[in-house]
Amino acid sequence: MKIFTHRQSRDQFVGYQGDKGVPHAIVFVHHDLHIEIQIDRKNCRNDIAGIKGVIIESALTTIVDCEDSIAVVDVYDKIQLNRNWLSLMKGNLEARFMKGNKTIVRKLHPDRIYNSKNG
Repeated sequence: MKIFTHRQSRDQFVGYQGDKGVPHAIVFVHHDLHIEIQIDRKNCRNDIAGIKGVIIESALTTIVDCEDSIAVVDVYDKIQLNRNWLSLMKGNLEARFMKGNKTIVRKLHPDRIYNSKNG
C-alpha cells in the first residue's frame, strides 16, 4: 500500500536541524504553529522514512490573574510571584526539591535552534 501526501505550499517548510542532506529534524509551519518531524535512521530502521517522532506546537492562551487574594496574600507573595513570572518569561525558571535523599531540579527545556530552509 502506498500513501502519497504533499504540502499545500512550499512556504510551509521553514527549517531543519543537522546536515541539510541528512537532517535529524525537519520543521514545517501551518497557521503560525510549528510541526517538527524528528528523524533517526539508525535507531528507527523499521520506519521507511526513519521517523523517530513528531512534535506539534500547541496554541496556548493563558490568562494570569495574580490579583486574587488566593494567589498572593501579602507583599512577599507578590514579589515571589513576579520573580517566578519574570523567570518564566526569560526561560530560566527552575525549582529544586528533595526526593528521598536526592535533589531534583525541574527547569524549562532550552530553545531549539534550527537552520533556515536556505541554510
